[in-house]
Amino acid sequence: MDAHFTLLNELIEWSKDVPEYDATFLNSIREWSMAKGRITTRQGEALERIATSWSVPCEFTRRKGRVQPELKVDRYKGKIAKILEWAESKPSFNTEFVESISDNIEERGRVTDKQAEAIDNIIRRCRIA
Repeated sequence: MDAHFTLLNELIEWSKDVPEYDATFLNSIREWSMAKGRITTRQGEALERIATSWSVPCEFTRRKGRVQPELKVDRYKGKIAKILEWAESKPSFNTEFVESISDNIEERGRVTDKQAEAIDNIIRRCRIA
């Protein structure tokens, strides 16, 4: 998964309290990228500018000429806590996978794109508020 997809999802989550124009712009990028399966360089640059202007908690590091947003660990620790709290009332939900991600985040001090995607998918699919 491209790091810009993760950033796009973060921005959409943050877009609840922003001007309608910005939210519409983000949704148009999401629709286009879902149809094409990629985000263009210009779209990625626009996402980075928006993240910087909104002070979204992510940092950009350049690796091999590509910009990689490194999502703040605290945000995903909170999401993991929400999942585990929700799971207390759902005995059929196996928390081992979520706990392994939590342990991995504690050990390494960062969230990978795949881990972020997995956490976001669990929250979305299980409709955790």
